[in-house]
Amino acid sequence: MELQRKALRLFYCDRNVHAILRDQGSGTVFRVGGQLLAESRNSAVDSIALLSVDNSGSVVGVAHESGRETFDYTAYGHCSSLSSGRSSLGFNGEYYDDFLQGYMLGNGYRLFNGMRFNSPDSFAPFRVLNAYGYCDGDPVNYSDPSGHAPWWPPTRKSYFEMRGVVRKAMDLADRMDKKGWKSFDPLLSPTDVNRKIETSMRAIQDIGGQLELVRLKKGSRAFSALSSKYNVEKVAANFSRSVESYKTRVNELKYQHSIDYREFVKRATHNGPINSKILLLQKKVQEEKQQMVRGNKFDSDLSDVKLRQVEAERARRNAPYTTQINVLEQQISKLRSQLW
Repeated sequence: MELQRKALRLFYCDRNVHAILRDQGSGTVFRVGGQLLAESRNSAVDSIALLSVDNSGSVVGVAHESGRETFDYTAYGHCSSLSSGRSSLGFNGEYYDDFLQGYMLGNGYRLFNGMRFNSPDSFAPFRVLNAYGYCDGDPVNYSDPSGHAPWWPPTRKSYFEMRGVVRKAMDLADRMDKKGWKSFDPLLSPTDVNRKIETSMRAIQDIGGQLELVRLKKGSRAFSALSSKYNVEKVAANFSRSVESYKTRVNELKYQHSIDYREFVKRATHNGPINSKILLLQKKVQEEKQQMVRGNKFDSDLSDVKLRQVEAERARRNAPYTTQINVLEQQISKLRSQLW
């Protein structure tokens, strides 16, 4: 029986199939942030299939109007039921050509039939030893979305970017262990404290996410070059330990701050009216002092007898003010004794 190829056109966006045109109809693949969501055929609402994918992006389940299908793959992506399935996508989220019984990787650059490529890599033999091999024999840890072997020479940019992330993680772990917060200012409200903690945790999560991306590049030459100087796995383990210890310490400080803040509010509620009274009495003391008669620079020109007379007269005139000031200061002292 002679097999005839039906007309097929694939439209790509960032190395991912976005639309499919066939003789019998069209199809559209829906993604959000690179994550597969659904696939439609012939632009009909009832022909939309929801896709379930694993961590590598392989389609492992399809839910549609007729029911649900599941797919299992070998390490190299072979799946016997995929050609009769509802989804056009399969291993690593790549388009599966049921006519050629394989995956057209690299936007159609090379056909991968589930074990090897059907044509040699254009980089062979200078950058690739096995021109037909897939992922250099390690499909569990790597993929070949470009159709080329993954063993590229490390660039200075990739190496220094990863090194920068590792150094940031080491520095942050050291600061979390040695410094961190000793306590929170009791004047801060719990909302302000939570905001400070969230800001700190966002920065920690950002570095942690970047460190995980570095770990995902394990096996690349840049990662190998980096590992010759830094034990990335040990750095990641120390970072995780420091983060957990930091979280525990922050929660303890947060709990202590809640106690201190309640005491502060209680003390402020009690002391507020008393401090207001003290300020009012202190203002009266200043007013009384301003009304008192004071000496002047000409007193030094007076004789001793005359100076004693002037001072006696001044004391007599200031006596009522002095008495009132003493009363006010006694009241202030009594109020201060009531403060917590």
